[in-house]
Amino acid sequence: MRIGIVGCGSVANEEHLPTLVKMEDVEVVAVCDEVEDTVIKTAERFGIDNHFSDLTSMLEKQDMDVVDICVPPQNHAALAVEAMNAGYHVIVEKPMAVTTEEADKMIDASKRNNVKLSVIHNLLFNPLIMEAKSLVESGAVGDLLGVDIKWPVHAPPNKSHWTYTLPGKTIGETLSHPIYLMLAFLHNVNEVRVFKRKLRGNDLMPVDEVKIILNAENGIGTISLSANLPVLKAARTIDIIGTEAALHGSIYTATLIKHKFNNDSSISMAMDNISSSFQLLKETASASLRALRKFPSSHQIIIHRIINNLLNNKEPPVSLEEARETIRITEIICKEIESQ
Repeated sequence: MRIGIVGCGSVANEEHLPTLVKMEDVEVVAVCDEVEDTVIKTAERFGIDNHFSDLTSMLEKQDMDVVDICVPPQNHAALAVEAMNAGYHVIVEKPMAVTTEEADKMIDASKRNNVKLSVIHNLLFNPLIMEAKSLVESGAVGDLLGVDIKWPVHAPPNKSHWTYTLPGKTIGETLSHPIYLMLAFLHNVNEVRVFKRKLRGNDLMPVDEVKIILNAENGIGTISLSANLPVLKAARTIDIIGTEAALHGSIYTATLIKHKFNNDSSISMAMDNISSSFQLLKETASASLRALRKFPSSHQIIIHRIINNLLNNKEPPVSLEEARETIRITEIICKEIESQ
């Protein structure tokens, strides 16, 4: 399978290309970026013979099967539609698009041209998320009541950074991760409430603290986003509450702790503390073992699944309905963030 990469930034150089060039039945035949020095360096680093300054030239001159889009989301829709109209399958980074209108155009192009559109929602393949989904689906937590996600936001100091041109600014760029994780557990979100504040002095951010409530068919979810946390990745957590147990996960360390609901006696509390400690030690050991064995990252896992599904003419691992719903909810939240 011949692949051309559009965009030679960090996600292409750190995740997509290192994964793709090692895969059997895959050949990265070209890279494309409007910055000449960047595209030349990337081509040289990964031993790719062909490089272009724009997608149109790459489509006209390069024989490919798949176009992999790794540029800022403002350009996702136009590039994806152009590639699909030319008859190529498309892989696109999160968020799929900026608006639901753009998402619909992408989905329509996929259907009209009978090509696959695969969206990277990589954290769905984080080991703790996969384990949590398995526990919830097996009934281990009882009936689902709700999901709470805490997510830090990195505010780039450079005011010309592309995230500041998005609806919702940097928060808008970050939102897709916690939203698609929420949709892995909550179904048919019918109401979105947003509470926002500006507590610090970053003039580039319209708000820096956001709390979101999602009312869904099978429970209620909350997302807390903060641009003021000093420790970023370590603060990414998810709590899943059921009628019989609760799960607490650290997305950064990929550890998941299960708390069973007992009575509030001293013995029960002590037993829960002991159980939590043993679980944390076990989870930490498992995470360390995965690191030592160079267990694939969530990006590597989803890229492998996308390619394997394309080779076997199967549907993408992330449905287009799920990807569109992520954009629909993001758009609602960003409009509220930017409203006075």
